Amino acid sequence: MNGSHPGRRMRAIRVAPVLTLAAREAKVMAKDAVLTSQLDPYVIFLASRAEARTWFGGIDDSADVRAVQVDFETQNGVIVLPDARTLGPRGGDGLTTDVGRLIGLMASEESFDEVKTDALTAGIGDYFGYLDRPQAAADRLHDVAVYVASGRWDGSCATSWQASTSHADVSGITGVGYLAIRRLAARFGFDHTLDFWGDVERSGNPLDVASQTEFGQPWSAVDADCVAYVHKTVHA
Repeated sequence: MNGSHPGRRMRAIRVAPVLTLAAREAKVMAKDAVLTSQLDPYVIFLASRAEARTWFGGIDDSADVRAVQVDFETQNGVIVLPDARTLGPRGGDGLTTDVGRLIGLMASEESFDEVKTDALTAGIGDYFGYLDRPQAAADRLHDVAVYVASGRWDGSCATSWQASTSHADVSGITGVGYLAIRRLAARFGFDHTLDFWGDVERSGNPLDVASQTEFGQPWSAVDADCVAYVHKTVHA
């Protein structure tokens, strides 16, 4: 790359941080046993929000989509800039988190789109994004606390939302899913948790069947423990 060209310098400024973070995140995933083998070659595209609306069939603009794995090929994702660089009011999320979401999801070969309608599906992305940096979840956990205290939560870690649900409540529900995945991984191990997630979200198996298969316990008991963990974590 010829650094004397202003346009090329600007592209390098945008690309270099993502390349650095992608390499770092692959090491984090390997350390925490999310990556069990070397990650296959992958491509991360950088897009503006306008570009993201049209690429790969278009990214739904109804939620805060900052990092999305796409179905073009297995190992492809889009980082939406400048959105992905933005930190929340409490310093949460940011580019490192969003790159982590993509690397983790590509490593586990799970398709991902933040515009989903249940906590467990949305929460798996947060699990990867906040891995090894729980402080980055500050804004998400705040939204969980507000959501739980509002009385609008149905009291299940597999709760879902409707198209009319507010962005703040969607963020709270996503955070519930994140805490549930974190708790399941701590109790039963990441592999069993990911298998459970796949049984439910990809294969469409009933929660209780998947829970009995992967955890050896009924979903009612597993969910109750996750719910208690949510309340304890956010003090609500």
